[in-house]
Amino acid sequence: MAEWVNTYNYDGYQPLLLAVRRGDSSMVKLLLSHKDIDVNKRDINAKDEWGTTPLWWATKSGHCSVVKRLLAESTLDLNGFVELLSPLHPCR
Repeated sequence: MAEWVNTYNYDGYQPLLLAVRRGDSSMVKLLLSHKDIDVNKRDINAKDEWGTTPLWWATKSGHCSVVKRLLAESTLDLNGFVELLSPLHPCR
């Protein structure tokens, strides 16, 4: 498992972003706490090709348990705007 937790797929997504987009809160929790994750590579604010972050995807998709888990992270950027929209904009 240590090999894949710090990698990117062919689209440039980290496992964390993929788990968030699927709404898999168990996997998000595992990835955020896994001992083999390189904290210098793990980026909870990593943006995809559209500039969206894991928090943006979680709120847009209505994955409340994932949003709560992400909000517990001290390095989470709540000000990561995508085309003038904050990560919390989809919650409206």
